[in-house]
Amino acid sequence: MHPRQRAFGARHGRLLALCTGTLLALGACGQAMSRPTGTNTPASGITPSPDGERASSVAPSAASTSQPTPTPTATSTATARPTAAPAPTPSPAPPGTRNKFLWPFASTSIWNMPVGSGAVYVPAHIAPPTAKTLISDQDIIIMDPSAPLTLLVHSGGGWGGNRCTASGSALISAPIPTGFVVPSNGHNNALAVLMPDGQTVVQGQPFARCSAGGPATLLALAPSDNLYGDGILGAHGGSGLSSLGGTIRLNELVPGGEIRHALKVNLDAATDLYPSPGFRWPAIRHDSCAPGCYGGSVPALEMGSLLAIPTSVNISALGLETAPARMLAWTLQNYGAYVADNTAQSAFSIETEDSPNGSVVTQFQQTWGFPFQAQAGNGTPWSHDINVILSNLAVVANNGPASIGGGGSPVQPLAPPIGN
Repeated sequence: MHPRQRAFGARHGRLLALCTGTLLALGACGQAMSRPTGTNTPASGITPSPDGERASSVAPSAASTSQPTPTPTATSTATARPTAAPAPTPSPAPPGTRNKFLWPFASTSIWNMPVGSGAVYVPAHIAPPTAKTLISDQDIIIMDPSAPLTLLVHSGGGWGGNRCTASGSALISAPIPTGFVVPSNGHNNALAVLMPDGQTVVQGQPFARCSAGGPATLLALAPSDNLYGDGILGAHGGSGLSSLGGTIRLNELVPGGEIRHALKVNLDAATDLYPSPGFRWPAIRHDSCAPGCYGGSVPALEMGSLLAIPTSVNISALGLETAPARMLAWTLQNYGAYVADNTAQSAFSIETEDSPNGSVVTQFQQTWGFPFQAQAGNGTPWSHDINVILSNLAVVANNGPASIGGGGSPVQPLAPPIGN
């Protein structure tokens, strides 16, 4: 447990107050962000995703261009915790639109806006990880508004105790499938759960539900959001960014899939994040241990920074050996990734979905035949590829509320309208 994790309870404890026995979330919301009017004209020289179309279970993007589908390596056996049967997706989107349950938020949201032709790049100089090259920070995503209402109760377990033990009053009731279980662990487990109205997303952290049909727990609620809104704020403790936006979803990082949205990533603040002021838009805060625990040397690289592979880089010439790395590189060049949290170890982390429908980490292992987590060094093709990607990342220095992605013409068409 690192200092940011220990401080989470104190930081988010300020978001909670007892009122006649009921625990209320009082989290501060950020200012309303203005968004530019996008254009559907891609910049020249930017190619479509190198690894094919979005999987059939995800609404196709208007920007999709058919490409050869990679052949996955032989699948090895993955160990996964049991999950409930897949929850149905209500009200599928018609052709030519996107499904809000799979691809949420406004087309001009930070998560859906492509990098712009006016982007100004500053080399990020991310330190090569020495503990693990890549790990996953799994976001708990529950998009089944018709599921039984389940009580969410405050637990002080946080990152060092037993999250299965409720230690406070009820927070809220939310739709969670009966069989969905998330054990107590040390992960961030940022929650995004869709309410019965089909629009409101309740967020909080860290989530646990230790028995099927039982109550669930959170340390604290975060600002709620709306699937049709900008999707900026949420429960990621180091930045205040969304639990839902930027997460790699099921059927995106697979053969025939594609990721047409920005990602969320975590860096080792001790080596990578600049200490002062320590955060920038769209983040609304930094770790409570900052500036003392931040030791980066690039002033542009802070909590909330948008990272991207510059459009001047030919990603086909990077020597990437694995298909999923080529998919990630394409997304990072065309949409980028927002720094959302601190790994507090020498490792690079990407936020991925864990839900009643399954886990991206498990799906990755079953699909590609090797684990999502990559050991330090270049001992495997996957580790090698992640290190190559990290060495090519830059900060989009002029990313801001009036110039999302750096402004100018988006290098990819905007996301199609939500159809449900």
